[in-house]
Amino acid sequence: MSRRRGHRRSNRGAGIHETQPTTAYVRRAIPYFEILDEESLVRLENQADWLIEEIGVEFREDPKALVTWKEAGADVRETRVRADAQLIRNLCSTAPSTFTQIAIAIPSAVF
Repeated sequence: MSRRRGHRRSNRGAGIHETQPTTAYVRRAIPYFEILDEESLVRLENQADWLIEEIGVEFREDPKALVTWKEAGADVRETRVRADAQLIRNLCSTAPSTFTQIAIAIPSAVF
């Protein structure tokens, strides 16, 4: 039994310097596809406009998001946000064209 303990201790740090650093971002490795034709895209966009204008989106347990939406000009009632399609398009136009995705490790106890 003492040999096993000694063996474990001697291998404790083994391999630490042998690992290769991983890439810090996700690379898209699949090709792009045109799934919908122009008419279908227009119909989909019209449906999304209707949903955000008439039904809205719930932002539960996120008072900061509700304040941000209200300041941007959206109609905020309790936890539901409704917005004009033009407002949404204007907000989307302010998003950066590229960004860096950063992954963080979340302890399994959180889940």
